[in-house]
Amino acid sequence: MEEIKHGMVGVNGIRMHIAEKGEGPVVLFLHGFPELWYTWRRQIFFPNFFKSAMEPGKIEAQIAQVGTAKVLKNILANRKPGPSCFPEENAFGIDPENRVTLPSWDPNLKPVETSRAMYGDNFYICKFQEPGVLEAGIAHIGSKLMIASSLTTRRPGPPTISEDAIAHLARETINLPSWLSEEEFNYYVTKFDQSGFTGGLNYYRAIDF
Repeated sequence: MEEIKHGMVGVNGIRMHIAEKGEGPVVLFLHGFPELWYTWRRQIFFPNFFKSAMEPGKIEAQIAQVGTAKVLKNILANRKPGPSCFPEENAFGIDPENRVTLPSWDPNLKPVETSRAMYGDNFYICKFQEPGVLEAGIAHIGSKLMIASSLTTRRPGPPTISEDAIAHLARETINLPSWLSEEEFNYYVTKFDQSGFTGGLNYYRAIDF
């Protein structure tokens, strides 16, 4: 990873870490919580992995044919687990009958209120709201168990945190999947041991602002 450059940038009043490599047109990789730039480390080295198997200009031609809005709508609405694999002649998996729909929400409700109305009080965004509560739970079970649970969970449906979730985790033994080595897993643990979880949780606490 020596070729990847790390730095901090000021964005909307916060300092944000970035990892970058190379020059030319920007390819932006965004990660979720509790993940890190490390999640995208292989793609940073091979940013053209998606295009490499196709003739130059073919993807651009498909975008021009169906329109940028339809491509973005299809990407945002894709909720299937795992990588998206489509035939070369339809690289974005566009539904020819345009049956793709995006989730709808009431514009008069704020995100936390909407989340609670749709998924209940145990929905993860709702559970993140009270400062210090989840941090105390993580301190009790340790960041290693917290991250293992977050990165390896395969529960279907909306992510929720029950009232006894921390107590349940404390009794649980989580085996790492084949795609996540002990070394890779420990990288996440080390970084969150250094920084804590409050920064990531505060994003959700400010989501209504």
